[in-house]
Amino acid sequence: MAKTIDLVVALKREMRARKITYAILAKRLGLSEAAVKRMFALNNMTLSRMDAICVALDLELSDLFYLHMQTENRIECLTKAQEEHLVADPNRLLIAACVLNRWDIDDILAEFHLTKVECVRHLAALDKTRFIELLPNNRYHIKVSDRFRWIPGGPIEQYF
Repeated sequence: MAKTIDLVVALKREMRARKITYAILAKRLGLSEAAVKRMFALNNMTLSRMDAICVALDLELSDLFYLHMQTENRIECLTKAQEEHLVADPNRLLIAACVLNRWDIDDILAEFHLTKVECVRHLAALDKTRFIELLPNNRYHIKVSDRFRWIPGGPIEQYF
């Protein structure tokens, strides 16, 4: 049962990342919003229901399992070298801050004067430092935990 709850949490996280609300998901599934909310609140759904939700999110069920596995190994703090790598380029640090706040690449490009190539280059650098996992279509999966923190007195804190 604990794994089912973890998978439902992973589904919620993916919905948030894709900016899919319960109302949007309900419409795609042909259900009422209340039914979808209840399903997620009870953390109880069949495998076929999870599969239908994944289809509605344009996500493979196997990808959901993979994303769940990845979240179990999230890091809570970067190394000093990783923080120094971020501080070395202010734009990379900016992209890292945006990533932590769950911005997608379109939001970043709309807000800051960066080209798509520059943005993807910085996302690739963050992938190399294991801060994120860069996915197809310039999407990403955050590799840091929700309890993530900078090193006290480390390069990031000294930078600011």
